[in-house]
Amino acid sequence: MRTGIGSLVDGNGEVSDRPESIVETLRLQYEAVFSSPRGDSMVLDPVEFFDGTEGNTEELNSICISTDHIRNAIHELRVNSAAGPDQFPAEEMCKRVEFSSVHIL
Repeated sequence: MRTGIGSLVDGNGEVSDRPESIVETLRLQYEAVFSSPRGDSMVLDPVEFFDGTEGNTEELNSICISTDHIRNAIHELRVNSAAGPDQFPAEEMCKRVEFSSVHIL
């Protein structure tokens, strides 16, 4: 069984087998592909956040999503964003959304 990672080509085309360099290359690749959570959207207490008791329904019922929220979220999508499980391709469809009816969903 192999226990280590071999050499890796970084963004500059240089080959490295140093663990520190490999870690940095993989970190940069990850950051380029995945977005970081916004500070106001981070879950600080997962136990409380995912608590399914009836006491949390007040917060869920008080959420108000406006057409501006939806429009801003769609405009934040990168043109080359991958489609999610719903197969909704951002590049083809996001800019053509009829905002007046989407917020009903």
